[in-house]
Amino acid sequence: MNKLKNALVYLAAPIDAVKDDGIPIRQEIRKILDELEIRYLDPTDKPIKIVGEVGAEKAHHHKLRDEGRYTELRDFAKTIRRHDLRFCDLADFMIAYIDTDVHMCGTYDELFTMEDQGKPVFAVFKNGKKKAPLWLFAALKIHEMFDSLQELKEYLIKLNDGTIELDKRWVLIREFI
Repeated sequence: MNKLKNALVYLAAPIDAVKDDGIPIRQEIRKILDELEIRYLDPTDKPIKIVGEVGAEKAHHHKLRDEGRYTELRDFAKTIRRHDLRFCDLADFMIAYIDTDVHMCGTYDELFTMEDQGKPVFAVFKNGKKKAPLWLFAALKIHEMFDSLQELKEYLIKLNDGTIELDKRWVLIREFI
């Protein structure tokens, strides 16, 4: 049925506090999305050239922090936050990878932005949903909290083929443009 074909998903996961910039987990998720013909916005591979968050740019941000150049750091951070939250505005839904072993300020900001907008938010927990922060049980739907990428994939397949009906949170703008 391809109900999610060309839908746009935002990929949230830790960047700042992880050595790999959150790239490998997003690449795994992207493979699933490619199979289902779902488009994505990936903050580690932004579709437009703006202030970045990974690689040399991340190292520069950390250098500013280490040197106490907080005004410059704030300017970079504000730009990154503005663009990433704008991507959340554009997305139809979110997949958030929650790693409870690291501090994830941006991921939570993006997740709550999407939740405030009434959009579907699917969360995959690195350490299983048993380790999920209490606050997320209030913000997310239990059946949209997953212990693995495989569980998420199975759920997306059911949404895509119509086995699970898209509820009122789904406003697929692709149908209008």
